[in-house]
Amino acid sequence: MIIFLGLDNAGKTSIKVYLETLDIEKAKNTKMSNQVEVYQRGKMRIEIFPGQKLLRMKERLYEVFFPYAKRIAFIVDSADKDRIPEVREYWGFVKSMITKYCEKTPEIILVAHKQDLQGALSAKELMNLILDREDQRKYSIIPVETTIYDPISMSLLLRALHGGHKLGIDQVVDSLRERTDAELAFIYDNHLLPIATSVKSKDETMMRRLNDVVIALEKVGELRIMAGYFADGKNIIIVSDRVSDERILVGIYNFSTQLREAIIQCKNVSKYYLKEMRERMWESL
Repeated sequence: MIIFLGLDNAGKTSIKVYLETLDIEKAKNTKMSNQVEVYQRGKMRIEIFPGQKLLRMKERLYEVFFPYAKRIAFIVDSADKDRIPEVREYWGFVKSMITKYCEKTPEIILVAHKQDLQGALSAKELMNLILDREDQRKYSIIPVETTIYDPISMSLLLRALHGGHKLGIDQVVDSLRERTDAELAFIYDNHLLPIATSVKSKDETMMRRLNDVVIALEKVGELRIMAGYFADGKNIIIVSDRVSDERILVGIYNFSTQLREAIIQCKNVSKYYLKEMRERMWESL
């Protein structure tokens, strides 16, 4: 179980809706909730606590849910500096609830949300403002910077929620890119968010455009395999595989190997991920 915590208007529900729909318009037009919301995908279950002060300070919530918490995502509006003291006060309360009710010390994912807003603080800056040095030594803190307008940032959050940062998944896509001499290699999970990417040179614009391609194709129907060539001579392959109700999409862009070999390499990564890494990822929840 994963718990989403944060003040009202921190963006907890917007993140939930984005993960559910991949729709920015729906995600930015959410309403404040006065009850615990739930998001579940496969074996991953997220409990989202309300952020209003009278509700978030109800100890009964923590007594019920914290004994099962594997990870806690502490979500902060990184552009609202005036509420930092209130965030720090709430963190102090959360610490006391962890001590009182958590059977094991959970990982803390510090989410510096709303990075699209002017003046937004980085995750590192927030960490130093909210957590004292003892907290940073005691807890395993994973800083993540997010905005619903950047699918890459949301995919990094998803990886942290899964525990994918521990599994060496980056090495898998790095190896795929190197074996196919590609400009870009990527893995998408069932959320249609890239949980791992490998690029020769950082180009976030290119990744966003490819993300739009994947989402557009999925609106037509469930993608199984796709290979294409662009007018500038660059090429792309995306293959999909499935285990039960979970899917994986593996792709490469602007590769140099023969088409047949490139498809085989993508399928090998897909099978390896589904057989080895996916199981370990879910076990880490």
